[in-house]
Amino acid sequence: TAYRPFVTRALLPAVVRTVVRATPALQARVDGRIAQAVARAGPGQRMDRALATLGWTPADVYVHVIAAGVMFGCLLILPWVLRRLVIVFYDLPPPVADLAPVFALLPLPLFFVPYARYLYDPGTLLLWAVALLLVAERRTLWLWLLLPVIAYHKETAVLLPPLIALRNW
Repeated sequence: TAYRPFVTRALLPAVVRTVVRATPALQARVDGRIAQAVARAGPGQRMDRALATLGWTPADVYVHVIAAGVMFGCLLILPWVLRRLVIVFYDLPPPVADLAPVFALLPLPLFFVPYARYLYDPGTLLLWAVALLLVAERRTLWLWLLLPVIAYHKETAVLLPPLIALRNW
């Protein structure tokens, strides 16, 4: 995004960097195990080829594991937020409200095609779902507190204040 300086999308990379910097001992263990796996790879076990295919060096593995964990965490929390949104917007029986997030997330992998998936996508889904929930529940204070976080993540957060104004009008 260097050619588009107005695009931030910096929250999740900052979280990943913070976790990596806060866990140097764990990083050293993972780096050591990856180095051993590459050194001990036998015939048919081409760890170095797998890393090259991914475009990683052995030193990159830990950062990517942390990034995958952050994305997984966002996608793990998202169904609960979606369930709450369904309950707020629709008068449905509890079993339907429980299943609605599952059906909402089923087509999600179809959108993660090459050149259309990024580290910040799960965070964007989660933060905007939380923001929409806060707008719907008229939790304005929490929404204003969350606004800088969403803006640091993605600049489209500037669309939230008009949405808040419309909801509270």
